[in-house]
Formats: sequence, structure tokens, C-alpha cells
Amino acid sequence: MTKTQLKKRLNEIAELVNHLDDDLKAQFGEQAFVFFEADGNIHAMKGDADPDRGSMRERQKFIVASSGQSAHAVGAW
Repeated sequence: MTKTQLKKRLNEIAELVNHLDDDLKAQFGEQAFVFFEADGNIHAMKGDADPDRGSMRERQKFIVASSGQSAHAVGAW
């Protein structure tokens, strides 16, 4: 795969995520978003407006649907 092909495929992924984010916001409001978890799961969430965010268990109520496992990695450098 060339660098140009790689860039095109990465852009396709970004575009798909952006469309999904738009769809979630249209259905659940501006607080909805796509959440990429470090373990490879991707979640569609209808919000997480609580400033304290609560425990992981409490936050589960915001998940609308989750993906199967993917090989992506996430984090901040």
C-alpha cells in the first residue's frame, strides 16, 4: 500500500466516524458521541453530561451500542 492509499483509507475511516457522530447527535442530541476505548471497543454513546461522570458502572447507561473487538489503539501522546 502506498502512502497515498493509506491516507485515503484513513480519511475514509474518519469520514465514517464523523457520519456516525452526526447520526447519533441527530437522534440523541448534542451530548451524543462515538467513544473509542483503548481495549479496541467502539461505543455509540447518547451522552455523558454528568460533570463527575460517575463510576464506570454508572456510565454504562449512556452506551447505546458497542462494536466487536478491533485492533485499533487510542490514547494521548
